[in-house]
Amino acid sequence: MNTVYFWPDPAVPMSELWRVLRAGGRLVVGFVPRTALGKFPFTQSGFTHCDPDQIPRLLEDAGFRSIEYGLGRR
Repeated sequence: MNTVYFWPDPAVPMSELWRVLRAGGRLVVGFVPRTALGKFPFTQSGFTHCDPDQIPRLLEDAGFRSIEYGLGRR
């Protein structure tokens, strides 16, 4: 949870998650979008901010299908 901000190239770990996930398995990715996370001063250094549509694209590129996407509670 909330580690995607520290991945230099998010495509690499997404592909690894796809590789090791058992057939029929489920992956849940949680993150705070750039618009919200950017409001915190501590995220200005060392964080890779994510746009809401970026994570589903990374998952699709890695091989994941049946991606359900929704914003959590605010």
